[in-house]
Amino acid sequence: MPDTAVRNSGLSYQSLWIAIGVFLVVLLLYGSLAPAKALPLLRGSDKFWHAGTYFVVMAYFSQIYAPVRQRLLIAVALVMLGVTIEFVQPYVNRQFDWYDALANSVRIVAAFLVSLSPLGSLLRVVDGRLTHVLR
Repeated sequence: MPDTAVRNSGLSYQSLWIAIGVFLVVLLLYGSLAPAKALPLLRGSDKFWHAGTYFVVMAYFSQIYAPVRQRLLIAVALVMLGVTIEFVQPYVNRQFDWYDALANSVRIVAAFLVSLSPLGSLLRVVDGRLTHVLR
């Protein structure tokens, strides 16, 4: 059944979408704080993976929270998370790197800007189709 707890979002399945978003944040935290040896070897620059991950998380949460003010708050929170993680990494045998924080922040801003375009309502389309199919 559709979620009725938060109707002002325009999403019928908001709890589902938030749960998926929380899962994405948990993956981001694991990838950022797990010992490097525990992570799969990924091709490409780690800046690409940092930036891509933060872009996806920001773009995803921008789909759930449509008002620009809420999107800005999410962007600020993610920038703060990215910087905080960099300060924590030396305590888990990883390296502090301002360039990682910068890459994260640049992609967060990029995802925020994309969220203002028609692509910023893609999840609403999926949610509407899911609601239609499950009725």
